[in-house]
Amino acid sequence: MRDRAELANLAVSAERRGRGAGEALLAHALDILRERDVSWVYLAVRASNTRAAELYRRFGFREIGRHRSYYAEPPEDALVLAMDLTPRGCSGAG
Repeated sequence: MRDRAELANLAVSAERRGRGAGEALLAHALDILRERDVSWVYLAVRASNTRAAELYRRFGFREIGRHRSYYAEPPEDALVLAMDLTPRGCSGAG
């Protein structure tokens, strides 16, 4: 298995939010990573973006840290989330 990957950006337009587009995108991204034998995936999300953070948690991501003042405009902390993609670690919704 490859060591790890970073999910750098996942965005859904305002008119598509709440319709499952984010879930579909995330599930597809995780499927690709599993096909490529990635064992861990990491991401950062704005601390105020509770909707996105909850989506990631439903899929099995866990908070492993916080980057203080990670985002510049507007200034904000980032939650650092990780997910174990190995068969023993997979328990998410995706």
